[in-house]
Amino acid sequence: MNRHRAPTIDTATMPAKSPAMHFWLTPVLAAAIAATLPQTPVPRPATAHAARGLSRDAAARMLDQMAAARLQAVADEYRTQLAAKSITIGDKTLKWESKVFGTAPKGGRSLWISMHGGGNAEPAVNDQQWRNQIRLYEPAEGIYLAPRAPTDTWNLWHEGHIDPLFQRLIDAQVALNGVDPNKVYLMGYSAGGDGVWQLAPRMADRFAAAATMAGHPNESTLLPLRNLPFAIFMGGADSAYDRNKIAAQKAAEMDRLHAADPGGYVHMARIYPGLPHWMNRKDAEALP
Repeated sequence: MNRHRAPTIDTATMPAKSPAMHFWLTPVLAAAIAATLPQTPVPRPATAHAARGLSRDAAARMLDQMAAARLQAVADEYRTQLAAKSITIGDKTLKWESKVFGTAPKGGRSLWISMHGGGNAEPAVNDQQWRNQIRLYEPAEGIYLAPRAPTDTWNLWHEGHIDPLFQRLIDAQVALNGVDPNKVYLMGYSAGGDGVWQLAPRMADRFAAAATMAGHPNESTLLPLRNLPFAIFMGGADSAYDRNKIAAQKAAEMDRLHAADPGGYVHMARIYPGLPHWMNRKDAEALP
């Protein structure tokens, strides 16, 4: 189906944030970061064991050295882009604003990627939606990062260029800002929620959990979410494009998948009775 233009939300009249609730999603191990970092050649550390093989301890030390070299290479490559808060691949540019909350825990910070609504509108409309998103949520800990979509199309968060831009964004945050690659979370409101439905299955190995707020799944599939905790938030009266009905259907589908595979498809659904497209910040329970 064709994506609608989401209603514009005026955050000037938003109520104060409700007390934070305990984050329900238990992070899962992400894929090894080296598998997704740019494939820049890294010199192998010299070793006296090269000709006769390595002991377990020596292999572990070499692996640590290679990982550190890779991290340094990524940091060197992305330092300028991170400072500019702007990443470009081809003719598409992803820019962002971010805020840091809490004290960095041992092992690294969390990263919360929060996608704005809008779409199918003039740039000024989507710019306002981006500014809304920047102040929409406040996690107890981590880097809260709101990117500006590179385009203004109805499907602004799930076009093909988004995946590599997000890969690079995550890699840069890990290498330069101390983000734990196992604590990267994806979320989005309205058109941003549409993007979560699409990107979470496509990039499931890069996220510890994902939450869609007031989003429409369109043609997305749930099957790749087996190892990715997933949350659905929807106003019970958000009936445009049958969003409320489809959210309930998807929640039931997740129930069935989890029942058939109890080790997978960890999920939760909140459909708030009587609430419209704007859920009065009740969806903030997704964050700690």
